[in-house]
Amino acid sequence: MDRGSAQLPEVLHRIADCAGLSAAMTLAKAYGGIRINIPKKIEGSELARVVGLDAAQKIVKELGHGQCLIPCGTGRGEAARREDARRVFRNGGTTVEAALAAGVSERTAWRIRASMKESGPETLPLFTED
Repeated sequence: MDRGSAQLPEVLHRIADCAGLSAAMTLAKAYGGIRINIPKKIEGSELARVVGLDAAQKIVKELGHGQCLIPCGTGRGEAARREDARRVFRNGGTTVEAALAAGVSERTAWRIRASMKESGPETLPLFTED
């Protein structure tokens, strides 16, 4: 299992497990919050165009064909903006840089930075799940 997929909504988690976290996040950014068509014929489909043929084949094998609601996760909306700000802070950026990158107010960026300090330092797992 991809460690980054552990906190995703179920559908994105399943996509990340079969086709990779990148494919799941690409779908969330492109289609989060709406239904997409998982096609029977993958080649030339919108799904294959967005995530690539290999990932699309894995997704269809996992989910089957038909309509599928793609959750936003951290791909779109408020959660995505907060994650963008956190990414800037983790990379040493300023509050202004985080606000601009995330499309939020400077005050919101301050609150995001404060919440990161309150939650303590991020740690990496000592052992991998492989």
